[in-house]
Amino acid sequence: MALKLLAIKIHRRHVAAAVFSGKTLDYIDTLHLCNEPEAVTDTVARFLARILENLKPESAAIGISRTNQGERVNALLAMTEKMLQASGIPVWKIDDKTLLESYAIPKLKNKKQLRPIVLSFWPHIGARQQSGFEAVALGFHVQVERLLSHH
Repeated sequence: MALKLLAIKIHRRHVAAAVFSGKTLDYIDTLHLCNEPEAVTDTVARFLARILENLKPESAAIGISRTNQGERVNALLAMTEKMLQASGIPVWKIDDKTLLESYAIPKLKNKKQLRPIVLSFWPHIGARQQSGFEAVALGFHVQVERLLSHH
């Protein structure tokens, strides 16, 4: 049985989540965020709690950026990591540079170049879900790394 992985990418205006069983994409969702700081934290916590309860991932990957992300994103990243750790879920942190380097030779220069690659792997991803392409790429990257490290 393949381990379930939850991949999460947090931006200032949205949070994307993808769940993989092995190399299979089981779930993808994007939560668009409002401008009220108090409401955002609670909304993201409920979004993640629902995924954890319903899909029961055994591990998680969080996409991080080396650039300054701002107070809002940093607070959401910290809250997400705490929620995952409180649930006993180990967390991998993968930076954007590593992700871009793993999808093409020569390496990709930006995340916009990653989108068509993800959509070529999973053409069934709907227009509403396409903003979650970074979470999908992140999850697939971690699952392939696991697979290759076991052989």
